[in-house]
Amino acid sequence: MLVGSSRLGALLAGLLATATFAGTARYGFVYDDRPVVEANPAAHDPTDWRAILLTPSWGGAAYRPLTVWTFAANHALHGPWPGGYHLTNVALHAGAAALVVVVAARLGAPLAAATIAGVLFAVHPVHTEAVASIVGRAEILCAIWVLLALLAHARGGRAGWRWRDVAAVAGCVLAGLLSKEYAVTLVVLLPLLDLLVIDGGSRARFAAGLGTRRLAVYAVVALVAGGWLVARHAIGRAAALWPQPWMNPIAHAPVPERLLTALDVQARAAALLAVPHPLRPDYSAETIPVIDDPASPRALVGIGVALGLVALGVALARRETRALFWLLFAAATWSVVSNLVVPSWVLFAERLVYLPSAGACVLAALAVGALASRARWWVAPLLTAVIVTAWMPLAWRAQRVWRDERTLAQAMVAASPQSAHAHHVLGRVYAKSGELDRALVELERAIALDPAGTDALYDAALVHRARGRYAEARRLLRRLVRQFPSYSPGAVALAATELDLGRPARALAVAEHAAWYATRSAELQVERALALDALGREDEARAAFERALRLAPGMAAARRGLARLAVRTPAG
Repeated sequence: MLVGSSRLGALLAGLLATATFAGTARYGFVYDDRPVVEANPAAHDPTDWRAILLTPSWGGAAYRPLTVWTFAANHALHGPWPGGYHLTNVALHAGAAALVVVVAARLGAPLAAATIAGVLFAVHPVHTEAVASIVGRAEILCAIWVLLALLAHARGGRAGWRWRDVAAVAGCVLAGLLSKEYAVTLVVLLPLLDLLVIDGGSRARFAAGLGTRRLAVYAVVALVAGGWLVARHAIGRAAALWPQPWMNPIAHAPVPERLLTALDVQARAAALLAVPHPLRPDYSAETIPVIDDPASPRALVGIGVALGLVALGVALARRETRALFWLLFAAATWSVVSNLVVPSWVLFAERLVYLPSAGACVLAALAVGALASRARWWVAPLLTAVIVTAWMPLAWRAQRVWRDERTLAQAMVAASPQSAHAHHVLGRVYAKSGELDRALVELERAIALDPAGTDALYDAALVHRARGRYAEARRLLRRLVRQFPSYSPGAVALAATELDLGRPARALAVAEHAAWYATRSAELQVERALALDALGREDEARAAFERALRLAPGMAAARRGLARLAVRTPAG
Protein backbone atom coordinates (compact mmCIF):
# COMPACT_ATOMS: atom_id res chain seq x y z
CA MET A 1 0.00 0.00 0.00
CA LEU A 2 1.38 3.41 -0.93
CA VAL A 3 2.26 5.75 1.88
CA GLY A 4 -0.41 8.38 2.44
CA SER A 5 -0.89 10.41 -0.71
CA SER A 6 2.46 9.42 -2.18
CA ARG A 7 0.49 7.75 -4.97
CA LEU A 8 -0.25 11.24 -6.37
CA GLY A 9 3.43 12.16 -6.27
CA ALA A 10 4.33 8.83 -7.85
CA LEU A 11 1.83 9.44 -10.63
CA LEU A 12 3.22 12.94 -11.25
CA ALA A 13 6.79 11.62 -11.39
CA GLY A 14 5.78 8.84 -13.79
CA LEU A 15 3.96 11.24 -16.10
CA LEU A 16 6.87 13.67 -16.19
CA ALA A 17 9.31 10.83 -16.91
CA THR A 18 7.12 9.74 -19.82
CA ALA A 19 6.79 13.27 -21.17
CA THR A 20 10.54 13.78 -20.96
CA PHE A 21 11.64 10.63 -22.79
CA ALA A 22 8.65 9.50 -24.91
CA GLY A 23 10.32 10.96 -28.01
CA THR A 24 12.88 8.14 -27.96
CA ALA A 25 10.18 5.76 -29.26
CA ARG A 26 11.05 7.00 -32.77
CA TYR A 27 14.70 5.97 -32.46
CA GLY A 28 16.49 2.90 -33.82
CA PHE A 29 19.17 0.48 -32.67
CA VAL A 30 22.50 2.19 -31.99
CA TYR A 31 25.95 1.17 -30.82
CA ASP A 32 25.77 -1.68 -28.24
CA ASP A 33 22.08 -2.21 -29.02
CA ARG A 34 23.04 -4.18 -32.13
CA PRO A 35 25.29 -6.90 -30.63
CA VAL A 36 23.53 -7.08 -27.26
CA VAL A 37 19.91 -6.97 -28.49
CA GLU A 38 19.42 -7.12 -32.24
CA ALA A 39 22.06 -9.76 -33.12
CA ASN A 40 21.95 -11.74 -29.86
CA PRO A 41 20.11 -15.09 -30.29
CA ALA A 42 19.59 -15.32 -26.52
CA ALA A 43 17.58 -12.06 -26.67
CA HIS A 44 15.01 -13.35 -29.16
CA ASP A 45 13.08 -16.15 -27.42
CA PRO A 46 11.84 -15.56 -23.83
CA THR A 47 11.13 -19.28 -23.39
CA ASP A 48 14.70 -20.34 -24.20
CA TRP A 49 15.84 -20.22 -20.58
CA ARG A 50 18.91 -22.33 -21.26
CA ALA A 51 20.32 -19.77 -23.68
CA ILE A 52 19.29 -16.82 -21.49
CA LEU A 53 20.75 -18.24 -18.28
CA LEU A 54 23.90 -19.82 -19.72
CA THR A 55 24.93 -17.22 -22.31
CA PRO A 56 27.33 -14.47 -21.20
CA SER A 57 25.88 -10.98 -21.51
CA TRP A 58 27.46 -7.94 -23.10
CA GLY A 59 30.05 -9.92 -25.06
CA GLY A 60 31.08 -12.01 -22.07
CA ALA A 61 31.86 -8.98 -19.90
CA ALA A 62 28.82 -9.42 -17.65
CA TYR A 63 26.03 -11.74 -16.55
CA ARG A 64 22.60 -10.05 -16.78
CA PRO A 65 20.11 -12.74 -17.81
CA LEU A 66 17.02 -10.95 -16.48
CA THR A 67 17.76 -7.91 -18.61
CA VAL A 68 18.35 -10.18 -21.61
CA TRP A 69 15.03 -11.92 -20.91
CA THR A 70 13.19 -8.59 -21.12
CA PHE A 71 14.80 -8.00 -24.53
CA ALA A 72 13.59 -11.45 -25.57
CA ALA A 73 10.09 -10.63 -24.31
CA ASN A 74 10.12 -7.48 -26.44
CA HIS A 75 11.18 -9.49 -29.47
CA ALA A 76 8.39 -12.02 -28.90
CA LEU A 77 5.81 -9.23 -28.64
CA HIS A 78 6.73 -7.07 -31.63
CA GLY A 79 9.72 -8.58 -33.42
CA PRO A 80 12.76 -6.42 -34.26
CA TRP A 81 10.86 -3.09 -34.15
CA PRO A 82 13.17 -0.82 -32.09
CA GLY A 83 10.32 1.45 -31.01
CA GLY A 84 8.91 -1.30 -28.80
CA TYR A 85 12.19 -1.63 -26.95
CA HIS A 86 12.41 2.14 -26.48
CA LEU A 87 8.84 2.40 -25.22
CA THR A 88 9.60 -0.31 -22.67
CA ASN A 89 12.60 1.69 -21.46
CA VAL A 90 10.43 4.78 -21.07
CA ALA A 91 7.78 2.84 -19.13
CA LEU A 92 10.41 1.32 -16.85
CA HIS A 93 11.97 4.73 -16.21
CA ALA A 94 8.54 6.09 -15.34
CA GLY A 95 8.12 3.20 -12.89
CA ALA A 96 11.53 3.89 -11.36
CA ALA A 97 10.68 7.57 -10.88
CA ALA A 98 7.39 6.63 -9.20
CA LEU A 99 9.25 4.21 -6.93
CA VAL A 100 11.64 6.96 -5.83
CA VAL A 101 8.62 8.83 -4.48
CA VAL A 102 7.16 5.80 -2.72
CA VAL A 103 10.44 4.57 -1.21
CA ALA A 104 11.51 8.03 -0.05
CA ALA A 105 8.14 8.49 1.67
CA ARG A 106 8.25 4.99 3.19
CA LEU A 107 11.70 5.75 4.62
CA GLY A 108 10.51 8.87 6.37
CA ALA A 109 10.86 11.74 3.92
CA PRO A 110 8.01 14.29 4.04
CA LEU A 111 5.52 13.72 1.23
CA ALA A 112 6.43 16.99 -0.47
CA ALA A 113 10.14 16.12 -0.38
CA ALA A 114 9.48 12.58 -1.64
CA THR A 115 7.47 13.96 -4.55
CA ILE A 116 10.18 16.49 -5.40
CA ALA A 117 12.76 13.68 -5.36
CA GLY A 118 10.75 11.61 -7.82
CA VAL A 119 10.12 14.59 -10.07
CA LEU A 120 13.83 15.48 -10.19
CA PHE A 121 14.70 11.87 -10.92
CA ALA A 122 12.05 11.69 -13.65
CA VAL A 123 13.35 14.61 -15.73
CA HIS A 124 17.07 14.55 -14.96
CA PRO A 125 18.95 14.95 -18.27
CA VAL A 126 21.83 12.78 -17.07
CA HIS A 127 19.48 9.79 -17.44
CA THR A 128 19.33 10.27 -21.20
CA GLU A 129 21.85 7.56 -22.07
CA ALA A 130 20.22 4.99 -19.77
CA VAL A 131 16.76 5.59 -21.23
CA ALA A 132 17.53 6.43 -24.87
CA SER A 133 19.93 3.53 -25.49
CA ILE A 134 18.14 0.20 -25.37
CA VAL A 135 20.97 -1.52 -23.49
CA GLY A 136 20.62 1.15 -20.81
CA ARG A 137 17.68 -0.91 -19.59
CA ALA A 138 20.10 -2.79 -17.33
CA GLU A 139 20.53 0.39 -15.27
CA ILE A 140 16.79 1.01 -15.04
CA LEU A 141 15.84 -2.56 -14.15
CA CYS A 142 18.50 -2.79 -11.49
CA ALA A 143 17.37 0.52 -9.98
CA ILE A 144 13.79 -0.72 -9.81
CA TRP A 145 14.76 -3.94 -8.02
CA VAL A 146 17.08 -2.14 -5.60
CA LEU A 147 14.32 0.31 -4.67
CA LEU A 148 11.84 -2.56 -4.30
CA ALA A 149 14.33 -4.37 -2.06
CA LEU A 150 14.51 -1.30 0.21
CA LEU A 151 10.71 -1.12 0.27
CA ALA A 152 10.35 -4.84 1.05
CA HIS A 153 13.01 -4.64 3.75
CA ALA A 154 11.37 -1.69 5.48
CA ARG A 155 7.98 -3.43 5.35
CA GLY A 156 9.45 -6.70 6.63
CA GLY A 157 11.12 -5.01 9.57
CA ARG A 158 7.92 -3.28 10.60
CA ALA A 159 5.93 -6.54 10.25
CA GLY A 160 8.28 -8.53 12.47
CA TRP A 161 10.08 -10.40 9.68
CA ARG A 162 7.74 -13.10 8.53
CA TRP A 163 9.48 -15.64 6.31
CA ARG A 164 7.56 -14.39 3.30
CA ASP A 165 9.10 -10.95 3.93
CA VAL A 166 12.58 -12.51 3.99
CA ALA A 167 11.78 -14.26 0.70
CA ALA A 168 10.54 -11.00 -0.83
CA VAL A 169 13.76 -9.19 0.03
CA ALA A 170 15.90 -12.07 -1.25
CA GLY A 171 13.87 -12.21 -4.47
CA CYS A 172 14.35 -8.50 -5.11
CA VAL A 173 18.08 -8.78 -4.45
CA LEU A 174 18.41 -11.72 -6.83
CA ALA A 175 16.38 -9.99 -9.55
CA GLY A 176 18.53 -6.87 -9.16
CA LEU A 177 21.76 -8.86 -9.44
CA LEU A 178 20.48 -10.62 -12.56
CA SER A 179 19.74 -7.19 -14.05
CA LYS A 180 23.05 -5.48 -13.28
CA GLU A 181 25.88 -5.58 -10.76
CA TYR A 182 24.81 -2.52 -8.71
CA ALA A 183 22.46 -4.64 -6.61
CA VAL A 184 25.41 -6.26 -4.82
CA THR A 185 25.53 -3.07 -2.72
CA LEU A 186 22.33 -4.19 -0.98
CA VAL A 187 24.57 -6.38 1.19
CA VAL A 188 25.68 -3.09 2.78
CA LEU A 189 22.63 -0.91 2.15
CA LEU A 190 20.13 -3.08 4.04
CA PRO A 191 22.06 -2.96 7.35
CA LEU A 192 22.55 0.79 6.81
CA LEU A 193 18.80 1.13 6.25
CA ASP A 194 18.12 -0.59 9.57
CA LEU A 195 20.72 1.42 11.47
CA LEU A 196 20.10 4.89 10.05
CA VAL A 197 16.38 4.82 9.23
CA ILE A 198 14.55 2.02 11.06
CA ASP A 199 16.57 2.38 14.27
CA GLY A 200 17.04 6.15 13.94
CA GLY A 201 20.84 5.93 14.15
CA SER A 202 20.80 4.13 17.51
CA ARG A 203 23.57 1.54 17.65
CA ALA A 204 22.01 -0.04 20.72
CA ARG A 205 18.69 -0.61 18.97
CA PHE A 206 20.51 -1.93 15.92
CA ALA A 207 22.49 -4.41 18.02
CA ALA A 208 19.31 -5.55 19.75
CA GLY A 209 17.63 -6.08 16.40
CA LEU A 210 20.32 -8.57 15.41
CA GLY A 211 18.72 -11.02 17.80
CA THR A 212 15.64 -11.17 15.56
CA ARG A 213 15.29 -12.54 12.03
CA ARG A 214 17.00 -9.39 10.80
CA LEU A 215 20.33 -11.19 10.99
CA ALA A 216 18.85 -14.05 8.96
CA VAL A 217 17.88 -11.54 6.27
CA TYR A 218 21.47 -10.31 6.06
CA ALA A 219 22.71 -13.89 5.82
CA VAL A 220 20.23 -14.80 3.08
CA VAL A 221 21.11 -11.67 1.08
CA ALA A 222 24.83 -12.42 1.44
CA LEU A 223 24.21 -16.00 0.32
CA VAL A 224 22.27 -14.81 -2.75
CA ALA A 225 25.03 -12.34 -3.62
CA GLY A 226 27.68 -15.04 -3.21
CA GLY A 227 25.81 -17.41 -5.51
CA TRP A 228 25.45 -14.66 -8.10
CA LEU A 229 29.19 -13.95 -7.96
CA VAL A 230 29.95 -17.60 -8.64
CA ALA A 231 27.55 -17.68 -11.59
CA ARG A 232 28.86 -14.37 -12.94
CA HIS A 233 32.45 -15.59 -12.98
CA ALA A 234 31.58 -19.04 -14.31
CA ILE A 235 29.15 -17.99 -17.04
CA GLY A 236 29.95 -14.35 -17.66
CA ARG A 237 33.67 -15.06 -17.81
CA ALA A 238 34.18 -11.64 -16.20
CA ALA A 239 37.13 -12.85 -14.14
CA ALA A 240 39.03 -13.84 -17.27
CA LEU A 241 38.49 -10.53 -19.06
CA TRP A 242 40.13 -7.15 -18.55
CA PRO A 243 39.01 -3.73 -19.73
CA GLN A 244 40.59 -2.47 -22.93
CA PRO A 245 42.68 0.72 -22.57
CA TRP A 246 40.29 2.81 -24.67
CA MET A 247 37.43 1.82 -22.36
CA ASN A 248 39.25 2.40 -19.09
CA PRO A 249 42.92 3.43 -19.15
CA ILE A 250 43.16 3.59 -15.36
CA ALA A 251 42.36 -0.12 -15.07
CA HIS A 252 45.96 -0.64 -16.20
CA ALA A 253 47.46 2.32 -14.32
CA PRO A 254 49.33 2.26 -10.98
CA VAL A 255 47.07 2.53 -7.95
CA PRO A 256 47.86 6.21 -7.11
CA GLU A 257 47.04 7.30 -10.67
CA ARG A 258 43.89 5.18 -10.69
CA LEU A 259 42.64 6.69 -7.45
CA LEU A 260 43.42 10.29 -8.44
CA THR A 261 41.68 9.89 -11.79
CA ALA A 262 38.76 8.10 -10.16
CA LEU A 263 38.30 11.01 -7.75
CA ASP A 264 38.32 13.38 -10.71
CA VAL A 265 35.64 11.27 -12.40
CA GLN A 266 33.61 11.29 -9.17
CA ALA A 267 33.79 15.09 -9.13
CA ARG A 268 32.62 15.18 -12.75
CA ALA A 269 29.71 12.89 -11.94
CA ALA A 270 28.71 15.05 -8.96
CA ALA A 271 28.88 18.16 -11.15
CA LEU A 272 26.63 16.58 -13.79
CA LEU A 273 24.11 15.65 -11.12
CA ALA A 274 23.97 19.27 -10.00
CA VAL A 275 24.32 20.96 -13.41
CA PRO A 276 23.68 18.44 -16.22
CA HIS A 277 25.48 20.32 -18.96
CA PRO A 278 27.29 19.61 -21.17
CA LEU A 279 26.34 15.96 -21.65
CA ARG A 280 28.55 13.70 -23.79
CA PRO A 281 27.85 10.39 -25.53
CA ASP A 282 31.51 9.34 -25.25
CA TYR A 283 33.99 9.32 -22.37
CA SER A 284 36.67 7.06 -23.80
CA ALA A 285 40.34 7.23 -22.87
CA GLU A 286 41.35 10.55 -24.42
CA THR A 287 38.32 12.42 -23.02
CA ILE A 288 39.45 12.11 -19.39
CA PRO A 289 43.27 11.87 -19.24
CA VAL A 290 44.91 9.85 -16.49
CA ILE A 291 46.15 12.02 -13.59
CA ASP A 292 49.70 11.33 -12.38
CA ASP A 293 50.29 14.55 -10.42
CA PRO A 294 48.46 14.91 -7.07
CA ALA A 295 49.07 18.69 -7.20
CA SER A 296 47.31 19.16 -10.55
CA PRO A 297 44.08 21.21 -10.56
CA ARG A 298 41.95 18.18 -11.53
CA ALA A 299 43.44 16.10 -8.74
CA LEU A 300 42.88 18.86 -6.18
CA VAL A 301 39.26 19.32 -7.27
CA GLY A 302 38.65 15.57 -7.05
CA ILE A 303 40.20 15.37 -3.59
CA GLY A 304 38.27 18.47 -2.49
CA VAL A 305 34.92 17.05 -3.63
CA ALA A 306 35.64 13.76 -1.87
CA LEU A 307 36.52 15.56 1.37
CA GLY A 308 33.39 17.69 1.01
CA LEU A 309 31.22 14.60 0.72
CA VAL A 310 32.89 13.11 3.81
CA ALA A 311 32.27 16.35 5.73
CA LEU A 312 28.63 16.32 4.62
CA GLY A 313 28.32 12.75 5.85
CA VAL A 314 29.75 13.66 9.25
CA ALA A 315 27.37 16.60 9.56
CA LEU A 316 24.36 14.47 8.61
CA ALA A 317 25.40 11.74 11.06
CA ARG A 318 25.02 14.30 13.85
CA ARG A 319 21.77 15.86 12.68
CA GLU A 320 19.77 13.75 10.24
CA THR A 321 20.55 10.06 9.86
CA ARG A 322 17.75 9.53 7.31
CA ALA A 323 19.43 11.99 4.96
CA LEU A 324 22.76 10.28 5.70
CA PHE A 325 21.28 7.02 4.42
CA TRP A 326 20.56 8.58 1.03
CA LEU A 327 24.06 10.03 0.83
CA LEU A 328 25.50 6.59 1.57
CA PHE A 329 23.03 5.06 -0.91
CA ALA A 330 24.48 7.27 -3.66
CA ALA A 331 28.06 6.58 -2.54
CA ALA A 332 27.61 2.82 -2.26
CA THR A 333 25.93 2.35 -5.62
CA TRP A 334 28.51 4.63 -7.26
CA SER A 335 31.37 2.68 -5.68
CA VAL A 336 30.65 -0.36 -7.87
CA VAL A 337 31.63 1.55 -11.02
CA SER A 338 33.80 4.28 -9.50
CA ASN A 339 37.21 2.57 -9.97
CA LEU A 340 37.92 3.58 -6.37
CA VAL A 341 37.35 0.07 -4.98
CA VAL A 342 38.31 -2.10 -7.96
CA PRO A 343 38.93 -1.27 -11.64
CA SER A 344 35.70 -1.07 -13.60
CA TRP A 345 34.97 -1.87 -17.23
CA VAL A 346 34.66 1.77 -18.22
CA LEU A 347 36.22 4.97 -17.00
CA PHE A 348 32.93 6.85 -17.04
CA ALA A 349 29.56 6.91 -18.77
CA GLU A 350 26.51 8.97 -17.88
CA ARG A 351 24.34 5.86 -17.61
CA LEU A 352 26.42 4.81 -14.60
CA VAL A 353 24.95 7.54 -12.39
CA TYR A 354 21.36 6.39 -12.97
CA LEU A 355 20.95 4.52 -9.68
CA PRO A 356 23.26 6.75 -7.58
CA SER A 357 21.24 9.75 -8.77
CA ALA A 358 18.22 8.42 -6.87
CA GLY A 359 20.08 9.06 -3.62
CA ALA A 360 21.23 12.46 -4.86
CA CYS A 361 17.69 13.45 -5.86
CA VAL A 362 16.29 12.52 -2.43
CA LEU A 363 19.08 14.50 -0.75
CA ALA A 364 18.38 17.50 -2.97
CA ALA A 365 14.65 17.24 -2.22
CA LEU A 366 15.28 17.11 1.51
CA ALA A 367 17.49 20.20 1.18
CA VAL A 368 14.78 22.04 -0.77
CA GLY A 369 12.24 21.01 1.85
CA ALA A 370 14.45 22.29 4.65
CA LEU A 371 14.88 25.58 2.82
CA ALA A 372 11.13 25.90 2.31
CA SER A 373 10.47 25.24 6.01
CA ARG A 374 12.47 28.37 6.83
CA ALA A 375 10.73 30.47 4.16
CA ARG A 376 7.35 30.59 2.44
CA TRP A 377 5.54 27.33 1.64
CA TRP A 378 5.61 28.07 -2.09
CA VAL A 379 9.43 28.22 -2.28
CA ALA A 380 9.82 24.43 -2.71
CA PRO A 381 7.29 23.97 -5.56
CA LEU A 382 8.53 27.12 -7.30
CA LEU A 383 12.16 26.01 -7.15
CA THR A 384 11.19 22.54 -8.35
CA ALA A 385 9.21 24.00 -11.25
CA VAL A 386 12.19 26.14 -12.27
CA ILE A 387 14.50 23.10 -12.26
CA VAL A 388 12.03 20.98 -14.22
CA THR A 389 11.54 23.77 -16.76
CA ALA A 390 15.30 24.01 -17.24
CA TRP A 391 16.04 20.27 -17.27
CA MET A 392 13.36 18.95 -19.61
CA PRO A 393 14.64 20.88 -22.67
CA LEU A 394 18.18 19.75 -21.85
CA ALA A 395 16.97 16.14 -21.82
CA TRP A 396 15.10 16.58 -25.10
CA ARG A 397 18.19 18.06 -26.73
CA ALA A 398 20.50 15.38 -25.33
CA GLN A 399 18.33 12.46 -26.41
CA ARG A 400 18.38 13.50 -30.08
CA VAL A 401 21.99 12.28 -30.19
CA TRP A 402 20.73 8.71 -29.77
CA ARG A 403 18.33 8.89 -32.73
CA ASP A 404 20.42 6.72 -35.07
CA GLU A 405 23.94 5.39 -35.49
CA ARG A 406 25.18 8.20 -37.74
CA THR A 407 23.91 10.95 -35.45
CA LEU A 408 25.43 9.25 -32.41
CA ALA A 409 28.80 8.65 -34.08
CA GLN A 410 29.03 12.22 -35.37
CA ALA A 411 28.14 13.54 -31.91
CA MET A 412 30.83 11.33 -30.36
CA VAL A 413 33.48 12.82 -32.66
CA ALA A 414 32.20 16.36 -32.09
CA ALA A 415 32.26 15.92 -28.31
CA SER A 416 35.58 14.04 -28.20
CA PRO A 417 37.66 14.90 -31.29
CA GLN A 418 40.78 13.30 -29.77
CA SER A 419 39.06 10.00 -29.10
CA ALA A 420 40.30 7.19 -31.35
CA HIS A 421 37.22 5.20 -30.37
CA ALA A 422 34.86 7.95 -31.53
CA HIS A 423 36.55 8.19 -34.95
CA HIS A 424 36.50 4.41 -35.25
CA VAL A 425 32.76 4.26 -34.55
CA LEU A 426 32.08 6.97 -37.15
CA GLY A 427 34.32 5.17 -39.66
CA ARG A 428 32.34 1.97 -39.22
CA VAL A 429 29.07 3.85 -39.73
CA TYR A 430 30.35 5.31 -42.99
CA ALA A 431 31.67 1.93 -44.14
CA LYS A 432 28.34 0.29 -43.38
CA SER A 433 26.52 2.85 -45.55
CA GLY A 434 28.97 2.41 -48.43
CA GLU A 435 30.76 5.76 -47.96
CA LEU A 436 34.20 4.15 -48.16
CA ASP A 437 36.27 7.30 -48.70
CA ARG A 438 34.76 8.98 -45.64
CA ALA A 439 35.16 5.74 -43.71
CA LEU A 440 38.89 5.60 -44.47
CA VAL A 441 39.38 9.19 -43.33
CA GLU A 442 37.86 8.42 -39.93
CA LEU A 443 39.54 5.04 -39.54
CA GLU A 444 42.96 6.45 -40.42
CA ARG A 445 42.38 9.22 -37.89
CA ALA A 446 41.57 6.56 -35.29
CA ILE A 447 44.75 4.64 -36.15
CA ALA A 448 46.82 7.83 -35.90
CA LEU A 449 45.38 8.57 -32.45
CA ASP A 450 45.78 4.98 -31.25
CA PRO A 451 48.26 2.96 -33.34
CA ALA A 452 47.61 -0.14 -31.21
CA GLY A 453 43.84 -0.11 -31.79
CA THR A 454 43.00 -3.53 -33.20
CA ASP A 455 39.47 -2.79 -34.37
CA ALA A 456 40.38 0.34 -36.36
CA LEU A 457 43.25 -1.45 -38.11
CA TYR A 458 40.98 -4.37 -38.93
CA ASP A 459 38.11 -2.24 -40.23
CA ALA A 460 40.42 -0.04 -42.31
CA ALA A 461 41.87 -3.17 -43.91
CA LEU A 462 38.36 -4.43 -44.71
CA VAL A 463 37.53 -1.13 -46.41
CA HIS A 464 40.70 -1.37 -48.51
CA ARG A 465 39.74 -4.95 -49.48
CA ALA A 466 36.26 -3.78 -50.44
CA ARG A 467 37.85 -1.24 -52.77
CA GLY A 468 40.19 -3.85 -54.28
CA ARG A 469 43.30 -2.39 -52.64
CA TYR A 470 44.62 -5.74 -51.53
CA ALA A 471 48.22 -4.65 -51.04
CA GLU A 472 47.20 -1.86 -48.64
CA ALA A 473 44.84 -4.20 -46.82
CA ARG A 474 47.66 -6.74 -46.52
CA ARG A 475 49.99 -4.08 -45.06
CA LEU A 476 47.52 -3.15 -42.32
CA LEU A 477 46.62 -6.75 -41.53
CA ARG A 478 50.25 -7.83 -41.28
CA ARG A 479 50.80 -4.99 -38.84
CA LEU A 480 47.76 -6.08 -36.88
CA VAL A 481 48.78 -9.74 -36.75
CA ARG A 482 52.33 -8.86 -35.69
CA GLN A 483 51.03 -6.72 -32.82
CA PHE A 484 48.23 -9.08 -31.79
CA PRO A 485 48.88 -12.64 -33.00
CA SER A 486 45.93 -13.98 -30.97
CA TYR A 487 43.44 -11.66 -32.73
CA SER A 488 41.91 -14.31 -34.98
CA PRO A 489 39.68 -12.01 -37.13
CA GLY A 490 42.85 -10.23 -38.29
CA ALA A 491 44.51 -13.53 -39.22
CA VAL A 492 41.38 -14.69 -41.08
CA ALA A 493 41.27 -11.45 -43.08
CA LEU A 494 45.02 -11.61 -43.78
CA ALA A 495 44.79 -15.18 -45.05
CA ALA A 496 41.85 -14.19 -47.29
CA THR A 497 43.83 -11.20 -48.60
CA GLU A 498 46.83 -13.38 -49.40
CA LEU A 499 44.48 -15.57 -51.43
CA ASP A 500 43.13 -12.46 -53.17
CA LEU A 501 46.72 -11.67 -54.16
CA GLY A 502 47.26 -15.20 -55.48
CA ARG A 503 49.55 -16.33 -52.66
CA PRO A 504 48.01 -19.53 -51.28
CA ALA A 505 51.24 -20.69 -49.62
CA ARG A 506 51.40 -17.48 -47.58
CA ALA A 507 47.70 -17.74 -46.81
CA LEU A 508 48.23 -21.26 -45.48
CA ALA A 509 51.18 -20.14 -43.35
CA VAL A 510 49.10 -17.33 -41.83
CA ALA A 511 46.14 -19.60 -41.07
CA GLU A 512 48.24 -22.37 -39.55
CA HIS A 513 50.24 -19.97 -37.39
CA ALA A 514 47.08 -18.28 -36.11
CA ALA A 515 45.43 -21.65 -35.44
CA TRP A 516 47.94 -22.19 -32.63
CA TYR A 517 46.31 -19.26 -30.80
CA ALA A 518 42.70 -19.77 -31.91
CA THR A 519 42.19 -23.52 -31.90
CA ARG A 520 38.39 -23.16 -31.92
CA SER A 521 38.14 -20.76 -34.85
CA ALA A 522 36.04 -22.28 -37.64
CA GLU A 523 36.80 -19.26 -39.84
CA LEU A 524 40.54 -19.97 -39.68
CA GLN A 525 39.92 -23.58 -40.67
CA VAL A 526 37.95 -22.41 -43.70
CA GLU A 527 40.78 -20.10 -44.82
CA ARG A 528 43.25 -22.93 -44.25
CA ALA A 529 41.08 -25.25 -46.36
CA LEU A 530 40.81 -22.69 -49.18
CA ALA A 531 44.59 -22.28 -49.23
CA LEU A 532 45.13 -26.05 -49.25
CA ASP A 533 42.65 -26.39 -52.09
CA ALA A 534 44.43 -23.69 -54.08
CA LEU A 535 47.68 -25.61 -53.56
CA GLY A 536 46.08 -28.78 -54.91
CA ARG A 537 46.00 -30.59 -51.55
CA GLU A 538 42.35 -31.57 -51.79
CA ASP A 539 42.29 -34.30 -49.13
CA GLU A 540 43.79 -31.96 -46.53
CA ALA A 541 41.37 -29.22 -47.65
CA ARG A 542 38.42 -31.59 -47.17
CA ALA A 543 39.64 -32.45 -43.66
CA ALA A 544 39.95 -28.74 -42.80
CA PHE A 545 36.42 -27.98 -44.06
CA GLU A 546 35.10 -30.90 -42.00
CA ARG A 547 36.90 -29.61 -38.90
CA ALA A 548 35.31 -26.20 -39.46
CA LEU A 549 31.89 -27.86 -39.54
CA ARG A 550 32.61 -29.70 -36.30
CA LEU A 551 33.51 -26.39 -34.69
CA ALA A 552 30.54 -24.53 -36.22
CA PRO A 553 27.83 -26.95 -37.44
CA GLY A 554 25.98 -25.58 -40.43
CA MET A 555 28.69 -23.07 -41.37
CA ALA A 556 27.80 -22.05 -44.94
CA ALA A 557 31.36 -21.39 -46.15
CA ALA A 558 32.51 -24.83 -45.03
CA ARG A 559 29.53 -26.54 -46.67
CA ARG A 560 30.15 -24.70 -49.94
CA GLY A 561 33.80 -25.74 -49.87
CA LEU A 562 32.94 -29.39 -49.36
CA ALA A 563 30.35 -29.20 -52.14
CA ARG A 564 32.94 -27.82 -54.58
CA LEU A 565 35.37 -30.60 -53.68
CA ALA A 566 32.64 -33.22 -54.11
CA VAL A 567 31.81 -31.97 -57.61
CA ARG A 568 35.46 -32.26 -58.60
CA THR A 569 35.89 -35.79 -57.21
CA PRO A 570 35.28 -38.45 -59.91
CA ALA A 571 32.38 -40.83 -59.15
CA GLY A 572 33.28 -44.42 -58.19
